[in-house]
Amino acid sequence: RIAVLLPNSARSVAAFLAVAGTGHCYLPLNIGLKTAELAELVERCRVQAVLCPRDRLDKLPEGVTGLAVEDCVDAHADPVETEWDPDRAFVCLSTSGSTGRPRFAERTARAVFANSSRVGEALGLHAEDRVLSVVPFWHANGFSNCLVMPLLRGASLLTMDRFLPRQLLEVITEHRVTVVVGSPFIFRALDRVLEPGLNLSHVRAWISSGARLPAALDDAQRLLDRARGRAA
Repeated sequence: RIAVLLPNSARSVAAFLAVAGTGHCYLPLNIGLKTAELAELVERCRVQAVLCPRDRLDKLPEGVTGLAVEDCVDAHADPVETEWDPDRAFVCLSTSGSTGRPRFAERTARAVFANSSRVGEALGLHAEDRVLSVVPFWHANGFSNCLVMPLLRGASLLTMDRFLPRQLLEVITEHRVTVVVGSPFIFRALDRVLEPGLNLSHVRAWISSGARLPAALDDAQRLLDRARGRAA
């Protein structure tokens, strides 16, 4: 397993492709983990190396092999050929740990691709779509719907390294985003900063996952109404 400690970015996408393409199991971790927490997870998950920014190498637990993403991603190297096994351990995702110790579950490449392909097909996702990826890749929703699904369907993928409601709206409008993947928390926050008259008609799908939507889907419905140019 190769652990990845990176915020959503072009480099984190490249890191995922590199780990998957070399036959390792991809283990995305919360960038907010403290050194002691990271040490415990590295031991539990039998991590071979941690891919992270260069300025975090000296903060890794003692004895952990660290790889600076700046060196790995920017290096010009010949492609590594590996034997493709769809039933190998492809990714290891953790729970949030908000109600206890985080648990980890491995998923095969076959399962990952089947899930993301079905969602992409149901949405009719295509090469002209622009998917906004703000949910962190270490969340199941972020990994499956913000990272893997756009790559499988050939859609453009726009990343944000952190969630700021007003900045998110600026990205949506400036880049003419067509699909927004979020959560009830994100949609509630967006609803608070939406201004009357803002044209979001280019957004054709709002996807929520990770928790139950509020009763009567009030927050999501207001977003959808405004995205279509109707009064809330």
